[in-house]
Amino acid sequence: PPGARKIVLSTSVAETSLTIEGVRIVVDGGLSRLPRFDPRAGLTRLETVRVSRASADQRRGRAGRVAPGVCYRLWDQHEDHALVPRTRPEILDADLTPLALELADAGISDPTSLRWLDTPRAGPFAQARELLTQLGALTAADSTGRITAHGKQMVALPLQPRLAHLLLGAQSRSLTRLGAEIAALLEERDLLRGDGPYNAGAFSSGGAPPSDLRLRVEAVRRGGRGGDPGGGDVSLAGARIDRDALYRVRTLADDLERRLGSPSPRRDSAKTHGADADDIASTGALLALAFPDRVAQRRAGLEPRYVLRSGVGAALPKHDALHDAEYLAVAELDGAPPEYRIARAAPISLDEIMEDFVAQIVRDEIVEWHDATRSVRARRRTMLGAIAIEDVALRDADAVQVRDALLQGVVREGLGALPWSAGGTRIRERLAFMHTHDTSWPDVSDDALTATISDWLGPHVDGMRRFTDLERVDWSDALLSQLAWDRRSALDRLAPTHLEVPSGSRVQVDYSEPTAPVLAVKLQEVFGWTTTPMLLDGRVPLTLHLLSPAQRPVQVTRDLAGFWRTSYFEVRKEMRGRYPRHPWPDDPLTAVPTKRVKPRGT
Repeated sequence: PPGARKIVLSTSVAETSLTIEGVRIVVDGGLSRLPRFDPRAGLTRLETVRVSRASADQRRGRAGRVAPGVCYRLWDQHEDHALVPRTRPEILDADLTPLALELADAGISDPTSLRWLDTPRAGPFAQARELLTQLGALTAADSTGRITAHGKQMVALPLQPRLAHLLLGAQSRSLTRLGAEIAALLEERDLLRGDGPYNAGAFSSGGAPPSDLRLRVEAVRRGGRGGDPGGGDVSLAGARIDRDALYRVRTLADDLERRLGSPSPRRDSAKTHGADADDIASTGALLALAFPDRVAQRRAGLEPRYVLRSGVGAALPKHDALHDAEYLAVAELDGAPPEYRIARAAPISLDEIMEDFVAQIVRDEIVEWHDATRSVRARRRTMLGAIAIEDVALRDADAVQVRDALLQGVVREGLGALPWSAGGTRIRERLAFMHTHDTSWPDVSDDALTATISDWLGPHVDGMRRFTDLERVDWSDALLSQLAWDRRSALDRLAPTHLEVPSGSRVQVDYSEPTAPVLAVKLQEVFGWTTTPMLLDGRVPLTLHLLSPAQRPVQVTRDLAGFWRTSYFEVRKEMRGRYPRHPWPDDPLTAVPTKRVKPRGT
């Protein structure tokens, strides 16, 4: 009225699409709510972002169109310089499924064949075509993905492709009215408001309406079809029903029924639809037709959390009536990764999933290494995307797959973790010595053994599944299996395990250092040994560790003859006072070698 101030609250629709007389002042909060398509969730969400400079200028222009005006911008001046020049074109962030269907209807499979102001991105466009193929709108027989007769019917309906597919599927099941109601409910604003006691405080954002879409179908049917939007709001299951939204849903549902040529008879709004009560149970199955990527399975032990077919996580409030449903068909998700909030959904049975998605269910046998148990796990799985419909132990798994999985586990654990036997370790050290001096012998380094693990270890692990089973492997035999029989005998000659010393003892050779094998022997046992013993047919000298009676090295040498001529006498001088019962002759070359001490009294 004259003399009163008029205040207009508006979204960004007022930037360019609307002119209101008498506006003298604009207060700009500096934010925009823009649609952003989330490919992981398969839905478009509104995100709050900083306004662009172009949008801010448009908003400022709402004041002063017919008279002087002023614009108050609610951000700091230094933030003004950081504004992006213009809003990102919507086609770069939108769900391209409707566009892909329209282009397919026009016979265009490649959007780059057209001239665009902004070309649709290849990834989202390919994802849109993949969804249309799932919905049966495009053929899957070739890469062009031509539109099908079903896709032609979808184009003719004034609905998004998902909802058009739902409505046509409902018609084929003689559930046209239910399909029309569901499509209308999803096309219009949610008719339930969550400020009642039903879910108060369930989320940090406050009370939320119940998620069960069947309640909304019941609300639509409780008032009959058509009708007057007036009369005020009513409640259902503790949630408030928006009568204006309810009226629009009923009107759209009636229109969709007429378009399919099968309108249901009008009924008295005071009566319930008893004849239709049973079909509401099919709400989840119809939802799954529209949202095949959002069929969800409850996670074991994590109620009420779910995993969607696409692999995305989602949750229900604990007190929601659907919290114990094993499977859900999800129509709407709120929030953001890593876990969305399920806003609207309906239960669906496993039988319905198996019937409607039989062509997309994958049955396979998985034989793989399990790090936590350090064992091979063989499972028979029935999967719908990320949903495990069946996952049971497989007791008759293919032996080759089990063996390969075990070997993969060995590689992941590392060869150092293997329960090597003492004999196996010595064989490996001898082979490493041979390869160091002659590369025609097999390489037994960690890298080489890992690369050839199927050849040398594979035949020795048949029937084994656990890492601890490897303790039964004959490691010596496994390593020697890389050698032909003639080379096995040559190994004993060229790199013997033991050498006989002058005292008659057989002393083990230490090959742990492949470039310099060691023979550790008591000094008295090598009296008369005039030259250093050799390996590899006289090509590699042994490193002698000459030991005291206490088994400690008193000399390390590769020149035994030189030791007898020089260093021995220094060692003799120091040792014979410390160990008088052991022989320390003046001439070690003619002395009798012995491993015994002198008799008492000598």
